[in-house]
Amino acid sequence: MHLVVITSPTSIPHEIPLCNRMQQAGLKRLHLRKPDWDRSDACSFLSRLDQGTLRTVVLHDWHELATDFPVKGIHYTEKSRPRPPLPPQDNMTISTALHDLQQLDVDYGALDYAFLSPIFDSISKAGYEAAFDLDNLTTCIAACNIPLVALGGKGVHAPHTVHLKCMCGKS
Repeated sequence: MHLVVITSPTSIPHEIPLCNRMQQAGLKRLHLRKPDWDRSDACSFLSRLDQGTLRTVVLHDWHELATDFPVKGIHYTEKSRPRPPLPPQDNMTISTALHDLQQLDVDYGALDYAFLSPIFDSISKAGYEAAFDLDNLTTCIAACNIPLVALGGKGVHAPHTVHLKCMCGKS
């Protein structure tokens, strides 16, 4: 299992040095999710990252910037995802967001992994509540061929439950 970090949707103080330190500590995937930024904001952010950190970045928007920066991959939100099958990207990962168990049965083509959410009530999105029964979820995941990353709120019980019931053998 790999740690995946998703940036805050808004800028935070010292974000660039923090991202660089996480990469130096072993972070393999940094999802750049800044929905209110424009292309120049994204370019500025990417140009200030260390080269090693840049190679961990997965772009949620501005996929065309992958031709200008050596990023790890691109991410399709549910709204931006093209109809499957997704075409492969040269030397990049492709990820997407899934919010329904029926979506686990779709052949997405060149998909490397997917976020599944919300597993627990969100701590960052008000009113975004857990959408899955964990016992049913376990059965569906066992039959799924897509490596999954569970998203959702965090509580005392959440990390152990996610690992044991949702993530065994997955990304």
